[in-house]
Amino acid sequence: MDFLSNQLFDGRKIRILTIVDNFARLPPAIDLRMSYRGADVVQTLENISKIYGRPKEGDRLS
Repeated sequence: MDFLSNQLFDGRKIRILTIVDNFARLPPAIDLRMSYRGADVVQTLENISKIYGRPKEGDRLS
């Protein structure tokens, strides 16, 4: 999980939340917004868990 920042042609800033499954090489989320709050990140993670499920106990995230 990481944030990227960029700027549009008119000067407005954007933030991009990228989440990558390193094992499957799958990006379950690339979420673009003008700004992020902690609740926005939680919402994105909850949406991913509804689609792909949560890691099982003992699964390693590296």
